Amino acid sequence: MLLPGWRLPAGFTAGVLGGHLSFWFGVSVVLPSLVLVLIAALGRRVLPAALAIGLCWSEQALESRLDHRLSQALPDREFLIEGRVDALPQTFESHTRFRLRVTDFSTVDSGLDSAVPAAADFPARAGPELLRVYWYRGAPELRPGETWRLRVSLKPPWSEVNFQGADRERWYFAEGIDAVATVRDGVRLDLPLKGAPWHRWRFAVRERLGGLIPQADRRGVVLALAIADRGELTPGDRLSLAATGTAHLLAISGLHVGLAALYGYVLARFLLILLPAGWGTSRLYALCPLLGGLTALAYAALAGFGTSTLRALIMLAVALLALQSRRQLPPGRAWLLALAGVLIIDPLAPLRAGFWLSFAAVGALLFLFAPRRSAAWGFWRSLAAAQTAIMVLMLPLSAWWFQTVSLAGFAANLIAIPWVSAVVVPATLLGLAALPLGDAVAGPVFSLAGMTADWLGVFLTELGRLPFARLDLPQPGLLAVLAGVTGALLLMAPRGLPGRRTGVLWMLPLLIALPAPPPGAARLEVLDTGQGSAVVLTAHERVLLYDAGPGNGRGFDRVDAVIGPAIRAQRAGPPDRIIVSHGDMDHAGGLERLLQRYPHSPVHARLKFGRDGVGRCDDRLAWSWETVDFRVLHPGRWLPYLGNDASCVVSVRAPGWSVLLPGDISAAVERRLVDNGLRQHDVLLVPHHGSASSSSPYLLDTVRSRVAPVTAGPGNRFGFPRTEVRRRFRERGVPLWSTGNCGALRIEVSAGGEIRAQSARRARAAPWRWPAAETCP
Repeated sequence: MLLPGWRLPAGFTAGVLGGHLSFWFGVSVVLPSLVLVLIAALGRRVLPAALAIGLCWSEQALESRLDHRLSQALPDREFLIEGRVDALPQTFESHTRFRLRVTDFSTVDSGLDSAVPAAADFPARAGPELLRVYWYRGAPELRPGETWRLRVSLKPPWSEVNFQGADRERWYFAEGIDAVATVRDGVRLDLPLKGAPWHRWRFAVRERLGGLIPQADRRGVVLALAIADRGELTPGDRLSLAATGTAHLLAISGLHVGLAALYGYVLARFLLILLPAGWGTSRLYALCPLLGGLTALAYAALAGFGTSTLRALIMLAVALLALQSRRQLPPGRAWLLALAGVLIIDPLAPLRAGFWLSFAAVGALLFLFAPRRSAAWGFWRSLAAAQTAIMVLMLPLSAWWFQTVSLAGFAANLIAIPWVSAVVVPATLLGLAALPLGDAVAGPVFSLAGMTADWLGVFLTELGRLPFARLDLPQPGLLAVLAGVTGALLLMAPRGLPGRRTGVLWMLPLLIALPAPPPGAARLEVLDTGQGSAVVLTAHERVLLYDAGPGNGRGFDRVDAVIGPAIRAQRAGPPDRIIVSHGDMDHAGGLERLLQRYPHSPVHARLKFGRDGVGRCDDRLAWSWETVDFRVLHPGRWLPYLGNDASCVVSVRAPGWSVLLPGDISAAVERRLVDNGLRQHDVLLVPHHGSASSSSPYLLDTVRSRVAPVTAGPGNRFGFPRTEVRRRFRERGVPLWSTGNCGALRIEVSAGGEIRAQSARRARAAPWRWPAAETCP
């Protein structure tokens, strides 16, 4: 039974989470809320009233978010958008990305001056409020608070959907992104700067730091710690942080906000000591916690009041209020009050990983230390115990959200947390405080922060390179996660609890991957990588990866986010063979990352130029996995590199079934294959994403496939798969399934030739998910 002081926050929290659960299943909370209000009124009960408030609060926020999202039924036209730049713009080599808070919109026929009002027929229940905008080709310098009139093309906030891995559509929904825009042209309006002033402060700090820290590798870490801008972190930084489980150290959250409050408190005490005798009264000393809180508030403003920062501020506010009121507040109640406070400010917080990870980490510490006397443990023993508890509890949660757990995280955090707390963050905060004194004063301080962060980065990079630095896991189901959390709590329980050691057994379901196809059968997973191609074929407990997905070869690719989780879902080890059809970056963009991630997997590719560690893919290549035969049908060994027409065409045949993987070949190569004796295949990966230059009637009549998956990005600018290609398959009675409409496609073929298919958009249906097309399996 809950004590009186716990009922209100506990009831409200349960109501918000219950509202999310009912939203997931499409059940309205209006009737349950009315029943709870009636119970509260009749019995003067706080708990049912708080439950009702929480239910209504979450449903109102969720429905409001749906109301402003751009509809999928978007007409093929451009829009004139007027709005202000919100938060910090991010500039990359090829484009600038920013958020735009919309104030007005119209349709556009041609040019900036030909707009006509179109609010009445805008394809959303309400106009979009927040856009994620991409500006390519000569983007100007953008500043937070500026008002712009932009001619844009709009798309709904959809993204790739796979059977495992990240859920970007949920992230769009939680962040309030109502549409994604691409700028055609625009003009800056001569209007006063608007919006939150702290984003302008952050921009000014970023501009100053660009000159104070010329080394880009050092500047990225300092910017992340100073203003929560992680845009300049290098791909190597991100990989080492992920491998060592230390990414949380660069996300301004509880540790950093708490340190800012501590340093503000210490500074206030020091200043009071300098006052003449008799001035430092007890009332003045009582202001020290307040000054610490104001310091934390200023730091949170420089961090843009991000979600993790707000969580930390609320926790700090609860602690400071308890301290100022001189009331004994149980740690568990403070944790619960902070949890309820976060849900009041952001009822959509449960849709983010950080919400669960941060409160679970604090909860783990409370669970570990609250019932024990840890004062006699000493600093290092307490730190080791804390890291162990957090790592154990994070394992099931990290498996659910990220499908990876850092085994090096224990050692990394033992060194990194004290170093960051005692050296890097104090230097960064001191540099921020010194900025008003000029670059001559702030420059050396920021250089010190960058140098000490660089030393830590070298340590983390070497640690992350160790074998088994991290454990990659298949994405578990909800029951497996709950079992893992139960096991973690058992392992953290005090000694003497019966069954404590069985916690290890409870965590074993986290290691379970998809069952391998039966002997003679196969599983084909056509991944949704956007406008790119990657296919995972599993047979006889072996895995073939065909194509590497899109990327730029310089750090951006879909290997870690999409391809890696798909392979982990099939098995624990690396793929047995990797084939990259040709060198176009929508097929070979992730090749470099694949070579780093799977150094022992044989790789063959058809590239314009040779690459160390990559064999040549031509018609001499053939191999077998027991009853399954693989053969490259094209290109010939003497054929020069011809781009799309040099694609490696792989035929997979087994008793009872067959698959053809043709890359981006055109109709000319299709005819050559047919003339050379191409046979029937049950599954045909549609060539060249469904372009009009491929999938000729000559090929379709010869292959006579039973199903035809196609890789194409949702709403792609090429219109793939083209209407005429769809018509050709429809006339032959062959189902054509596009990853753009269906998400990833999982096709299972039995030894007898029976085909079963499933689409990720149906398998991972959610309220924020754009629905699958009617034709999707």
